[in-house]
Amino acid sequence: MNCDTYIFGHLSGTFSAFPDDSAMKIFKKTAKYSKSESLLIIHRSNSLVFYAYIRRFAKADEYIGLGIVINSAMYAHPYALFAMFENVIAESVIEGDIIHLAENGNIAPVLSSLFDDQNKAQRVRSRLQRSIDTIKGDIVELPTLNFGAKYASDEYVDAEEINDKIDELLTQQSYIIVNKDNNNDTPQLKSYRATLKSLYEAKKTLELENIKLKREKRQYRKLSLAIIVVVILLFVVGIVISNLNKTKDDLSETQSELNNTQISLSQANETITARNTTIDSLNNSINALHEQIHSKEQELTKAKNTISALNVKVRDLKDELSWYRYNY
Repeated sequence: MNCDTYIFGHLSGTFSAFPDDSAMKIFKKTAKYSKSESLLIIHRSNSLVFYAYIRRFAKADEYIGLGIVINSAMYAHPYALFAMFENVIAESVIEGDIIHLAENGNIAPVLSSLFDDQNKAQRVRSRLQRSIDTIKGDIVELPTLNFGAKYASDEYVDAEEINDKIDELLTQQSYIIVNKDNNNDTPQLKSYRATLKSLYEAKKTLELENIKLKREKRQYRKLSLAIIVVVILLFVVGIVISNLNKTKDDLSETQSELNNTQISLSQANETITARNTTIDSLNNSINALHEQIHSKEQELTKAKNTISALNVKVRDLKDELSWYRYNY
């Protein structure tokens, strides 16, 4: 009986298998059946039996697979393979070979391809080989192949029923998909994951608390700044009010001076008005005098004219008197 082991999977990059030979096509095809967290796929191809255990990660498109190829033989109780594969996964996670536990407790890849570090891939493969050696006693001869059922459809079987149905199922060359519930971790790995998950949640809680404290600190800083601004504004307002009060006092003093000036102007206006009245009175008196003078001048002119007329008459009388004297 020949038995070989394989490591395959879709890690952070593309699909890869170690070693990379013709069996890779079969193992790559088994990945399409994997929808749950873990799955065992068994496939017979003539005298070869392929066992593929697939363990999916948190990201739906990422998984790691462990493969076994046996020539002319099979495992009589394939249900036991779940525990064996899960132990290999757990040991590989703990050792950090290809896969490890992320800080949130989820299983995650360390490499993007198995060829990034073939030494780690070989360590996992050797670990799988040692585990297989412990269940050699379960290997039995293959049943006769039913060539009439060569192209039979895929078979889905519950893990609890696989031991009873495996002889009949391996008489054909279909893909046998063995479903198992999601309780896949070994007790040790489950404990590690629970601890990491608890620490991760505590860390997230602390981070949220820290964010909250930082937010409150920023708000306190903003409040402190606002208080400082208010104090400065109050100080400035105080100065402005003081200046306004001073200005108001200055304005009051100026207003008082203006009032006094207005009183002085009023008094001056009254004096001017009185003087104007006096001047008007004097002007009236002067005009009256001018009129009197003019009247007197007219009387004087009239008197002069009268005197002139009298003088003429006197002269005429003198001439007449002289004439009479001369003639008589």
